Amino acid sequence: MAKKVLFYNAKGGQGKTTLAVNYTIFSHSAFYTNEYKVGTEDLYKDKITQGKHPERFNVITKDDQKLAIADKSVFDFGGSLDGRIPAVARASDLCVIPIHYQSKAELRPLFIMLSAIAEFNKNILIVINNTESVFTDSLLEGLASETKYPIKVVRHSSFMTYLANDGLTPFELDIKGAPKKALTNIQNQLSDLFNFIQKY
Repeated sequence: MAKKVLFYNAKGGQGKTTLAVNYTIFSHSAFYTNEYKVGTEDLYKDKITQGKHPERFNVITKDDQKLAIADKSVFDFGGSLDGRIPAVARASDLCVIPIHYQSKAELRPLFIMLSAIAEFNKNILIVINNTESVFTDSLLEGLASETKYPIKVVRHSSFMTYLANDGLTPFELDIKGAPKKALTNIQNQLSDLFNFIQKY
């Protein structure tokens, strides 16, 4: 069972933090991020800590040499491979690499990143994240022929923005009167992904 999970992408806009925060809440884990200058704390700290568990939200700066890590931990790391990321990758049971695919230009950076992370941890899961169906099927076919890593899909959904906008996970959105079929679809995809991660 994966108790320590790293969500990583060097490139922004891939939905990494949204997935990491939702998985943190889903798995009742502690959350660690190196993205302390981009609003992650402002947007998500209260949701993760529920106002009663401040120890569940942690920022790891470049100056942190040693930090006590909870048994169940989610790491939301972006940016270049500085000293923190290899250490966290080695300590993780699974490294989740989300890609929000829009063009073939996304593929070369993805393969470079996969190769770099694999130097520290070969337990890698690729997540095609919040991507339009017209791109998803061809990307799935291309990735399956080029990489040995498992691949999961979270198809495009407007509900993915609710975490940042309203502080609600997609699992809580039924209280908003959202369209049932579309909501159930994204909930099922996230449940499948998160259960896969937990059981990895």
